[in-house]
Amino acid sequence: MFQENKCLLCGYDNPDILEDHLVAFSGEYGYSEPSISLHLCVNCHRAIHRCSWTLVSEGSEAVIAKYLSHLETILPPSFFHVLHAELLSANENVIRQYQRLNNYVLATRSLGKKCSLCDCSNPDLLEEHDLNAWSQHPQSTTENMGVCANCHRILVKFYEKKTSPTSEQSKALLQKYLSQVGQLISGQTRSELNNFLKS
Repeated sequence: MFQENKCLLCGYDNPDILEDHLVAFSGEYGYSEPSISLHLCVNCHRAIHRCSWTLVSEGSEAVIAKYLSHLETILPPSFFHVLHAELLSANENVIRQYQRLNNYVLATRSLGKKCSLCDCSNPDLLEEHDLNAWSQHPQSTTENMGVCANCHRILVKFYEKKTSPTSEQSKALLQKYLSQVGQLISGQTRSELNNFLKS
C-alpha cells in the first residue's frame, strides 16, 4: 500500500534505500481489513525496530512519535492501542535489562559521531563498514568507516551486485565514498567502482 516513492516519515526519496515496513496483518488482533505496509527508508525502518532494544537519541524518538501519529490516523483505535502498547512495552523491558548491567551506557561508541558520507548524526543508525569485507583482493588495512544505515545499504548493494543501486543520489554517494577511501580499497574494487560510476 504505497502512495509515494519516498519515505513516509522523513521524505527521503532515494529508491535504493526504500523498503517495506509491514504494520498490520489482516486477522491480527481482530483486524479484518487488508494488511498494511508503509514505504520507509532504511534509517527510519531501523529506528522503529531498534525502539525495542537500544534507542538513545532524540532523533529516533522523533521518528517513533511520527510513526505512531501516522498509525493512529490509519488504524482502528483498538488496534492502534494494542500496537502502541506493544512497542512501548518492548522498549521498557529492554531498558530494564540494560539497567541490570552495572555501568552499561547505550551506544557510547557512536555518540558525537556522524556518518562519513551524509553527516547523519543519529547514533542509533550508525554502523561500521569494513573496508576489506567485500573486496576480492583485500588490502592490509583494518580500517572501518562509520556510516548510517541508509548509506550502508547503498554500499552493500554495490558490493553484493544482487540489486545494484540505480539512482543518481546513490551514484553521487558512491563517488564520495570512492574519493574518501580509494587508497584504502583494492585496485580491483576501485576499478569496478569507477566502471560502475561511468555506466
